[in-house]
Amino acid sequence: MPYAWVSYKWQMFENVRNYLSVIYYIIFINLIDLSNFYLKYVLWLPSSHYLLFIRLNFWAFTGIISTREYYDYVKKDFKIPMGWNCWLQHIILFAEWMLILKNSQGQFPETMPIWLQWSWSFIVTGVLTAALALYYKELTRKVNN
Repeated sequence: MPYAWVSYKWQMFENVRNYLSVIYYIIFINLIDLSNFYLKYVLWLPSSHYLLFIRLNFWAFTGIISTREYYDYVKKDFKIPMGWNCWLQHIILFAEWMLILKNSQGQFPETMPIWLQWSWSFIVTGVLTAALALYYKELTRKVNN
């Protein structure tokens, strides 16, 4: 058992800044997961390849550290610098996506189905509507105070 448990309260709906920070981190984590499948497909790697296993372990262990660093960065109102592990993950993810984009030329000729385009449009509209509602709530709070 650990000596003490630390609870994290992201308070996503407290203000727009927290909301957008959490949304950004959710997108970031999903891009990490998605890049795994794209790398397998684009580089023709079988699922049991040792490079994918090493990559998965690297992301898992550095993800623990960088999530804490990102949490501290957001909770201290962006006044402290983001930690090195978090920056390292951003740079590696950027490099992975550059590799995917470079090697995927002509491999995906089909366009996205219309139902999927509509689904993503509704999701993006919902996220932006929630951000605008939180922004309006902040403005009315400032006016009332």
